[in-house]
Order: sequence, then C-alpha cells, then structure tokens
Amino acid sequence: MTTRRCLLIRLERLEDFRREVVRAAGHLLVAWHSPTLLPIGISLVQTRPDGRLSLLKNPAPGPVSLWDEMAVELGGLAIEQLVFGWNENSFIDLTKAVAKADELRVLNCHGDSPWTDRPLTEELPADRISVPSNKDDETLTVGWRRAVGILLAHQRELELLCIHLSVCSEADLLETWRILGRRPIVFPLFNLVVDVGRAIRARRNR
Repeated sequence: MTTRRCLLIRLERLEDFRREVVRAAGHLLVAWHSPTLLPIGISLVQTRPDGRLSLLKNPAPGPVSLWDEMAVELGGLAIEQLVFGWNENSFIDLTKAVAKADELRVLNCHGDSPWTDRPLTEELPADRISVPSNKDDETLTVGWRRAVGILLAHQRELELLCIHLSVCSEADLLETWRILGRRPIVFPLFNLVVDVGRAIRARRNR
C-alpha cells in the first residue's frame, strides 16, 4: 500500500471521528435538557459511529419519556444537519427516532407533546424545521423543532463539549456537569446523587 493511500485512509478515519464527536455531542446536549432522562455520560467507540450514551430513565411518566428519547435521537441528526449539511445524516439516528415516533403513535400519544419550552422553537427558520425523513410525521417534526431549538440555544456549551470529546473521547456525569452547567430539571435526584458518588469513587481508584 502506498504512502499516499495510507494517508487518505487516515484522513477518512479522522473525518469519521469528527462526525462521531459532533453527533455524540448533539445527543448528549439534548439529553441534558430532557426532563425524564438522566444522562450518565457518553463514550465514543469505533464500532458504533453514534457513540454510546448512558441514560437513566424516569419510570413514572411512561410515554413522556418516549418524547425525550425521540428528541435525543433527533439531536444527532439535527447537529449533523447544522454542521455538515443534509447529505451527512445518520441512518441509525433516523431509524431510532422513527421507531420512537411509531411507539407514540401506537400509544395514541403522537399529538400530545409534553414540552412547554416553546420560546426555543418559535423563531426557527423554515429550512431548519423540516425533518430529514420520508415520513410526513407531525410527531417527528415536533421532536425535531425541540432538538434544533436546544442545539441553537446552547451553541457555546456544544462547542466546549465537542472540544472535550475530541480530546478525551468520553464524558462522564461530572465532566458533563462541568461543561454544560446546571440542568433545568434534575431527575431523578436520588439516582443523580448515587451516580455522582459512584463517579467520584471511580476517579479515586484510578
């Protein structure tokens, strides 16, 4: 294999890693602002281009958590669209988001969004609220508007998160808290305290 060919392969892998970092940051930022989910952290692995996001779920709301999970998946798509353009969308994220929307439809909850942060999404340009899907789905559109709204409202935090992930390839709960600041809603508080304690002990044992 020629030196030039080796260089091209390395550059392609670097571009893949850049996309992986951006997509993972989009997932984590949207999850951070999802009331029924507690993001524990995210790690980038070569076998999964979307990153591995660890979540604790609020068992109480039921279908409400599906809305948040769908927005998280759409967060990966939205950040790719904002940074790289429409042609770079992840089929994995879209499939997961459509699956969540289908679950909401089965439960007859597709028209009852629990989100009340309308100021985040009311002023979005028309070209940023069209979901990259063949399905004309109102549920996906609502989730897409929320994901894009969160990403645009927290651009500085998103930039810092991308920088951290590009260097460290992972972010645990403590690091995410340091980068993104306080959550608007912290749930569940007990699990948060337990996991912070677990993360501190893990650091001490390194």
